Amino acid sequence: MGKFYKNFPPNPFLKFLLMKDSLEMKLHYFANKEKLKKIFPYLLLFFFALVLASFVLQIYGQDLNIPFYYLTEGTKFPYLNFDVNLYLAVTKNISEGGWLGEFPRLGAPGVLSMQDYPFAYFQQHSYILIKLFILAGASYGMAINLFFLVTFSLIAIAAFYFFKLQNISTMVSACCSILFAFLPYHIHTGQMHLALSFYFAIPLSMAIAFWIAEDKYFKTKEGKTIKQLDFSKIVLSLIFLFFISSSDVYYVFYAAFIFFFSGLIASHHKKNLKPFFTGIIACSFLLAFVILFLIPVWIHKLQCSPIEAIIDRHWTHSEFWGLKTIQLLLPIRFHILEAFSGIADSYGIYPHCHVNEAVALGLIGSLGFLSLLVWQIFPRPIENSLDQKVLLVSKLNLLSLLCASIGGFFTVFSFFLYPFLRANYRVGIYIAFFSLFAIAFLLEKWKTCSFWQQHKKLFPVFLFFITILGTIDQNGTLAVPEYRKIQAAYCNHKDYFSSLEELLPKGSLVFQLPYASFPEGGDVHRIQMYEQFIPFLHTKQLKWSYGAVKNREIDIWLKEISQKDILSMTKELNSKGFSAILIDTYGIKKMDLDNILSDLKKLSLPLLAISQDKRFITFKLLP
Repeated sequence: MGKFYKNFPPNPFLKFLLMKDSLEMKLHYFANKEKLKKIFPYLLLFFFALVLASFVLQIYGQDLNIPFYYLTEGTKFPYLNFDVNLYLAVTKNISEGGWLGEFPRLGAPGVLSMQDYPFAYFQQHSYILIKLFILAGASYGMAINLFFLVTFSLIAIAAFYFFKLQNISTMVSACCSILFAFLPYHIHTGQMHLALSFYFAIPLSMAIAFWIAEDKYFKTKEGKTIKQLDFSKIVLSLIFLFFISSSDVYYVFYAAFIFFFSGLIASHHKKNLKPFFTGIIACSFLLAFVILFLIPVWIHKLQCSPIEAIIDRHWTHSEFWGLKTIQLLLPIRFHILEAFSGIADSYGIYPHCHVNEAVALGLIGSLGFLSLLVWQIFPRPIENSLDQKVLLVSKLNLLSLLCASIGGFFTVFSFFLYPFLRANYRVGIYIAFFSLFAIAFLLEKWKTCSFWQQHKKLFPVFLFFITILGTIDQNGTLAVPEYRKIQAAYCNHKDYFSSLEELLPKGSLVFQLPYASFPEGGDVHRIQMYEQFIPFLHTKQLKWSYGAVKNREIDIWLKEISQKDILSMTKELNSKGFSAILIDTYGIKKMDLDNILSDLKKLSLPLLAISQDKRFITFKLLP
């Protein structure tokens, strides 16, 4: 086994976890000073990123049981929040002992089966981490907050590992890793899209791409001329592919794109087809792992009757959600410098400017991005393997830009083949990594100049300031959630629904009015999409009608009954076992609301509770 471990790339964490020796041997591993020196930078980086994230998000003094983001009216940046309640609902279900398939307290009188909308099956590593926090005693709100905080550290560690693989110095690797972990993209995706904000898969996929291009899966033993398979590298790559395949579907697609073109470019350069076929094999394993994760979904589809499409996807969406080069280079909105913030605001009024501005690279990343483009026009001389890697990255950068931009080749792909992959701006996180790799390369070259050679002790100080200033430039005031507004709304909802739960028997079914379809049903008057999860988030035993999957039998029944007159509605709800009607006044026009309340009053239904802000009104159904 010892020879097997020695062949692994220098990742001490993976080495330690894969060791099958006794506990004493593992303790001896830590006791070895040389190996401890390898682990120490990872530990230091983990805690530094965690502390820095705490400062960027300004979490000190906040109640961590309340999610950082929560869908409520009037937030500074609404699209930071619009999907967050969906992810909160998944986390809540996990905290109640469920997983990613069935949600017993949603979709009443049936059960929400998420296999019909299997977005979470591409993100299982995220929910496993959340489950660990819950098992440790965290509430669902605290679990999702802790997960979000830890993603900064884990992304930094993954990037640091990649840079060290390329023989980048420790300090430069740490600097670029932190900048990568604290990109605007991280804050924009946030808790709204958990798997997107946990983009650790990008450094792992780039490590595999380099191994494909450099033909690292074959090695020559001493005294022999025939190359043999490097099984340790293959095993490590399979582990990486496993984790990549369980990240967001966009990262899976882009990873396959990177593998394919890395192999193709290397094969063209070396006049050898081996890298190309290696890239194809990597893509095949990636697809196999995706199929493995989706087995529960296939089983569900075989067992249940087929339904019409429940989500709307069209090729034109790839134009709306496409990448724009100017948004890579513009400063973020709500920048700490008002002049920079004004520049972003002045462009933000134009069409197709929305969440795709998350791709902003910041000043440092923009320098790396422009350098990669310049090196495509004026190629650098190839002096060593690092120069060769920079050349490959510059090509991948240009390819990504050509494909993901509005009207680019991904739009062609969407138009002719598969319209479901529409948010092409998300390839910007790969472009950001390419750009920071270019910065790492430039810093490595720069530190060899005469000035830094004469003032070696100043270089780490310089890198520290670059790291801090770059983080501030990339985040600004946007990174800080609107805690007061979110906490006020969250606590108001919690108080109301907790008291409501005490007034109804355990396991009671509550019909939510107005009807809203799931998933991606859009807004209903003033109710934003997925706000209907609010009652579920603040109760423990009540069952709610929202969440029945669109076009399923229960959803069709709920839609039909919501359109009936109040007398017919209440009779049919009684027959299905419902105990109460919850009216969300935000979703009903005033005239219609007055008529509904008048009809309910005529039926002499007991009024159970009215929320403090008069938004929610609950009536008890009489048998």
